[in-house]
Parts: sequence; structure tokens; C-alpha cells
Amino acid sequence: MVQNSLRVLIGLSGLFWLFMAVQFWLGPVAPAAQLGVQAINDLGFSTIRADFASFFAVGGIFAVAAALKNDGRLALVPLGLFGLALLGRLGTAAGQGLPSEVIPPIAVEAIASALYLAGWRFLGRPAR
Repeated sequence: MVQNSLRVLIGLSGLFWLFMAVQFWLGPVAPAAQLGVQAINDLGFSTIRADFASFFAVGGIFAVAAALKNDGRLALVPLGLFGLALLGRLGTAAGQGLPSEVIPPIAVEAIASALYLAGWRFLGRPAR
């Protein structure tokens, strides 16, 4: 039961990250602005499209794969991405303070990290 619930949650989160990646590819201005980022030239737009979209796409692909294959090892990729993002935000908060607009992304990254950690721990491992 726990394993199936985790698979559903991990799969749904992966689909959400893939949706986010598509948003960055199709029109980077709006999703970047929601995250407090603004491009000042074509290089900035290209960077948002490439870097932000790839972050969410890789996390989403591996989350969906972990859920579909019931393989906890695949959850390590989104765990690494969102866990390191969380560490970066916490480091910024420690050095510059914690404004209220930073709390929601910290919460999302903490929840995602906990979810993928649980997936790594409780999802299956294919036999060798």
C-alpha cells in the first residue's frame, strides 16, 4: 500500500515537473517571472529555456520512470536535483535572511526531496 501510494505521488510529481519544463520551453517569460527571474537579453531567454527546462525535465523524466518501473534508484536523480536546490535556498537564507516569498519554493523543494527520499527507500529494486 505504501509503495503504491508513493508510486502515484512520485509519478504525479514527475508529470508536474514535465509540465513545468514545457512551460519554460514554450514561453519562458511567465514561468521565470513566477520564480523571480527576468531575462535581460537573448542569452537570458536562452538560458532560462535551456537550464530551467532541463532541470524540471530531467527531474520529471526520472520521477515518472521511478514510478512506472517501481525502481527506487531512479528517484535518486530528482532527489539530487531538488535536494541540492533546497540546500542552495537554505544557504541563501542563512546568508541573506528569509523573505516570505522564498518560503513556498523552500517548502516545495523540501516536500519533493522527502518524497524522493521515501521513493528511494521504499520503492522496489530490480533483481540483478
